[in-house]
Amino acid sequence: MTSQSMDTPSASGTPLLTQMLLTVMLPIIILMSALTFWIYNEIKTETSEIMLHSGEQVVRGHAAEVGAILNSLQEKVAMLATTRMLASPEHRSTALDNWFKGNISELKLAEMLFFVDANYKANFITSDGKTGQADLSQR
Repeated sequence: MTSQSMDTPSASGTPLLTQMLLTVMLPIIILMSALTFWIYNEIKTETSEIMLHSGEQVVRGHAAEVGAILNSLQEKVAMLATTRMLASPEHRSTALDNWFKGNISELKLAEMLFFVDANYKANFITSDGKTGQADLSQR
């Protein structure tokens, strides 16, 4: 026997392997690529919709929270308007200053509180306790 007859033939160049690659592997690769692209688009679309929807819900929640705080402050102002301190002009300035100083710490969102009287004098107090007056008659 010769050494040529003992060697095993290589399959790399056989027409059967080439034909199998073209008929089996190529369609599988094309289908897998198409499936990957389709799944990517579906996930991208659904994720975008979820993000937009959750953003809208967060905004609605914050708007409801701010609305509730404003309603609460409106009720406090209505209560303040019916008290004795506003009924008598001589008690107004001292009583309001004391009320402002005592209650600004309860209103955590308030940085300043204002009271404007009938003569367009605005009294204010800041959250750190500074008080002042402004004349709004020229505005």
